Amino acid sequence: MRFDLPCLTVRDQARAIFIVESDRCQALGIQTDAQLRRIQRHEHLAARLHTFRVRRGHRIETMQCLHLQLTVAGWCRFLQPA
Repeated sequence: MRFDLPCLTVRDQARAIFIVESDRCQALGIQTDAQLRRIQRHEHLAARLHTFRVRRGHRIETMQCLHLQLTVAGWCRFLQPA
């Protein structure tokens, strides 16, 4: 696990905070695609997984982001190392 890697967050129009999954998975040393599949199979987590267009440097990228409250409350229970 790396604590020196940044994890990008975004806010929706309701000011809820979401964390970019690829950043979080990289920081935890796990495979992003596998974790996204697990999240998508779980009804409650999948409902809070959203796609945002995010600026990274000079590019705009489409990113999968999970609501921050679920990150702490629920997602970690389903974490399975690659």
